Amino acid sequence: AQAEQGQADEAQPEKVHADEAHPEADDGYPGDRGELRVFSNGKKLKEVVIENDEVKELVKSSGLYPLLKCSYEMIDKCLISAFFERWHRDTNNFHLPIGEMTITLDDVSSLLHIPITGAFFSVNIFNKDEVAVLLGELVGVSLADAYVEFNMTWTTTVQYSWLLDVYHQRCADQHWQMAARAFLLFLVGCTLFSDKSAFAVSVAYLECFRDLNSCGGICMG
Repeated sequence: AQAEQGQADEAQPEKVHADEAHPEADDGYPGDRGELRVFSNGKKLKEVVIENDEVKELVKSSGLYPLLKCSYEMIDKCLISAFFERWHRDTNNFHLPIGEMTITLDDVSSLLHIPITGAFFSVNIFNKDEVAVLLGELVGVSLADAYVEFNMTWTTTVQYSWLLDVYHQRCADQHWQMAARAFLLFLVGCTLFSDKSAFAVSVAYLECFRDLNSCGGICMG
């Protein structure tokens, strides 16, 4: 589940409102940030099935396969809102009446079952031309199709629905590695790297899956 501000085309998020004038708003607390969107991509993930064994094995070897079962279709908007109100942006932890609390790497491993050790990765900033080439190289999308999609999102992101279409096309062509990359980008977009758009993911993360034989050694936690 993710808590962000903004508008989405497809997510149909439940909405809540942060408390007015938090007493410690000037000390790093959110204060009144207006309407808070709370949404989950669990339904999207539940509807997707990896039917091909070759693709499934590639996804499993990445260490991210457990993310398919780590999202909720329904989320407690009141609970998320309560934690949001207590998040201290200067120290990146929750300030509760009982003390301070944060999320550790052990928590990530226990809850999401993804790698928390390994090589660190950084996401490069690409322009539209570079991202279009990246899509062609790693998932077999033509430059023309890439630019059409960028015109839809107005950025270097691609919609989840578009990405799934690419995934199914690559499966039909039996290009298993390209299919696996498209699916993995969809998967991390719906979970680890979900943003306030709630319907698209940055193509920059695709670089993490260039080498499917070694991406399992990347620390995603």
